[in-house]
Amino acid sequence: MRRGNKKRRQNFATIELINIFLLIFFLTACKGGTIEVHPLKNLTHVKEFSTYEGKKQNMITEYFVVSNMPEEKDAVKKVVRDYNSKTLSDSCF
Repeated sequence: MRRGNKKRRQNFATIELINIFLLIFFLTACKGGTIEVHPLKNLTHVKEFSTYEGKKQNMITEYFVVSNMPEEKDAVKKVVRDYNSKTLSDSCF
């Protein structure tokens, strides 16, 4: 019986060490780093419509994920503005 208990304690200790390692890894990996924008291309779509004057217009709906997003609202706005200025052409404005 003692052998079985010793083996169980070793397995439990190993599992606990792995859990602690994973917790430390995720806590350190998620902090800081560079802010990146990842567009979700499969969700992007273009809708064509006509204005009251009869001109054809396109509306692009795009979804994206921001990794390491800052907490301040103004900083988030700046990230989105910078992304738009890099990806949208001048003809869109």
